[in-house]
Amino acid sequence: MMNTALATEDMMTTMTETAADSPEILIICDQLQHRPTLYKLLTGAGYAARLETFNTPDLWPLIAAKRPDLILIDMTTASGNGYAICQVLKRDERTRDIPVIFLSVRSATHEKVRAFAVGAADYLAKPFAVEELIARIDRQLAARQRQRDFIDQYVRERDQHAALNEIKDEIIRTAAHDLKNPLSRINVLLRMLEVHGSIADERGRGYLDSIAETTAQIRDLITHLLDVERINHEDSAALIPVSVNDLLKDTARRYTPVAEAEGIILSWHRIDADVTLRLDVARMQQVLHNLLANALKFTPAGGYVELWAESYPDGVAIHVQDTGMGIPAADLPHIFEPFYRTQTATDQQIEGTGFGLAIVKRIVERHWGQVEVASVEGAGSRFTVWLPFHEPAAAAALA
Repeated sequence: MMNTALATEDMMTTMTETAADSPEILIICDQLQHRPTLYKLLTGAGYAARLETFNTPDLWPLIAAKRPDLILIDMTTASGNGYAICQVLKRDERTRDIPVIFLSVRSATHEKVRAFAVGAADYLAKPFAVEELIARIDRQLAARQRQRDFIDQYVRERDQHAALNEIKDEIIRTAAHDLKNPLSRINVLLRMLEVHGSIADERGRGYLDSIAETTAQIRDLITHLLDVERINHEDSAALIPVSVNDLLKDTARRYTPVAEAEGIILSWHRIDADVTLRLDVARMQQVLHNLLANALKFTPAGGYVELWAESYPDGVAIHVQDTGMGIPAADLPHIFEPFYRTQTATDQQIEGTGFGLAIVKRIVERHWGQVEVASVEGAGSRFTVWLPFHEPAAAAALA
């Protein structure tokens, strides 16, 4: 019988001489003294091989630390239980992506099915041809390399995208802040002209009014750009319990005078049994303000705007419905995109930056919710904000 210690020493010497960049294969077998042939076969084919037995002390930490490119589970006897070993490997996130090939004296179909059920990548019954084993190993190594390449490319593209986003955000911040100063100066000069200057004719007054409207539009655009940038970098630390009825009441109270001035009837309805949500109050008020402002803007005098909410076992739906001009079907898929304005708004020269609904969507999604719209052109629109009672467990753990 071969001396196991001498055999292992010879094997380790061979592995040291193998090229450092050779794929590393870990052989886990039921009887170490029976495996020198397999070891020499693999090292002779250019692989870096290592031998361990089923009962090697600290086998799992060893595998997790070494992270071989492939594992061969060699069951020489019918009593070897490599299935349990494979199952443990696939349950551990440190080792689950390592392909496992079974070499076994068991050739029955149910044994192969059992191996695949616990996560094996391949199964080869003995006796087998050396060329077939090498071909199967190479196929698994190639598949794993493709997986690594894909992950590496994904990480590179993700990091590049994050870097470009940071550059974009910095440009937006800088440009927006730089534009605010000259706009403020223009507004000051306009006010001074109104108080201390003199415009003799109606045309001149019209020019001044146009300048004031244009500067207001640019100011709104800058405010929205900065708002989007701030929302993208906020966390969930500001979330507090909020009464849904109080949220509806405060929003309706703010916009009731606006609706009355436009000849529009604004109504709101309480939830019979009030509920609370964990919200960033200022941001959620901004969501409802944007939706109500849009509803009033696109609803003619004599129309109706309604605000109400419905409670469900897993969350709350808040609705804003109007009897306005509605949204063309072709525009519906795009209305939450930044800068997007519907054809109706453009044709009728209705003011807006195209950012309001994009901001609504971002805020709602940061509350783990959704915003949807249903609309019929010429009949009106309904926007629904869905907010869950509980944030996802993963998000809560990070908060």
